[in-house]
Amino acid sequence: MAHKVEVYVQPGCADCRQAEEFLRELGIPFESYDVTADPEAYDRLVNRYESRVTATVVIDGQVFRGFGRNREAIARALQD
Repeated sequence: MAHKVEVYVQPGCADCRQAEEFLRELGIPFESYDVTADPEAYDRLVNRYESRVTATVVIDGQVFRGFGRNREAIARALQD
């Protein structure tokens, strides 16, 4: 089953870069949104996903705030 994966990032964010690299290594397609350049993405991040953290990874509507501390949970969510 293909997952809908979104990653909310900002320039210079090491956690963001690691999240994107992790997904690429797993061969998972994802949409990346720079919240500093895309006001609509920032609005979704804050209001829909109730996050002010980058990287925020959203998998099929499940929100993971921060990559480093959620790496294993993200991997598990992608296995389902």
